[in-house]
Formats: sequence, structure tokens, C-alpha cells
Amino acid sequence: MLHALSRMLHTDLSASSAHMEKKGSDPTSTPIAKLTKNLAAVDSSDYRTRVVLLSTGSLNPVHVMHRNILESAKKQLEASGRHIVVAGYLSPSHFDYVSSKLGKEALSAHHRLEMARLAVADSAWLDVDPWEAVQ
Repeated sequence: MLHALSRMLHTDLSASSAHMEKKGSDPTSTPIAKLTKNLAAVDSSDYRTRVVLLSTGSLNPVHVMHRNILESAKKQLEASGRHIVVAGYLSPSHFDYVSSKLGKEALSAHHRLEMARLAVADSAWLDVDPWEAVQ
């Protein structure tokens, strides 16, 4: 099953890359530059399953443990020798959900997205998926 998902991911990313090159980058769509770069760096004979990690939540505010959870998951998966993590995403929840939990303490989706982007800016494999936050 994971192998089939990996193949589907690779096919979908190729189509997405071509589409984005034609249309230009949409700030509300999932950024794939790090993902495609990391996939391209994996030798085609590498038997390990390619994995993309996703962590969702309010990220209100994002903090070091949000990033550490993804780093830890990557380390554990790759230590098995069966997986290679090619990307990871932080995905802040929609404002309505966050404000229902936190009320006036809820930060705007825009601010949570920007904080998350700053938190992963220096990473070669982590990025921020804005899709849920902008729905």
C-alpha cells in the first residue's frame, strides 16, 4: 500500500510541478520545491519508501516542539532502514477551529502561517502547507 501511495505521490507531484510552472506559484497551495528537490536527490534504485510527514494543529503559536515532533518522526522512520523522509509539513488549522478553542487568544491564520514559515525557513525538508488555514 505504501509503495502504491509513493508512486501516486510521485506522479501527482510531476503533474503539479508542471502545472505550477505554467500558472505561477499560488500562495494558498502546498509548496513543493523542497519536496521535489529532495525526491530528485534520491537515487531511483533506492528501495526505501519515500515518506512525507504532516503535522496539523492550531500552531497558536508555533513552537520548537512542533518542529521537534517532525524531526523525531523522521529520525525514527529512517532508522528502520525501510523509509526515507523527503518532506514534512506544518499545517495550521483554520481560524474558525482555533478561535472556537481559544477565543480572543486565537492568532489570525496569516500570523500563524508566517510564524510557521519562520520556524522552518532554515530546513531543507520542512515546509508549511497553508491549505487548511486558508479554507
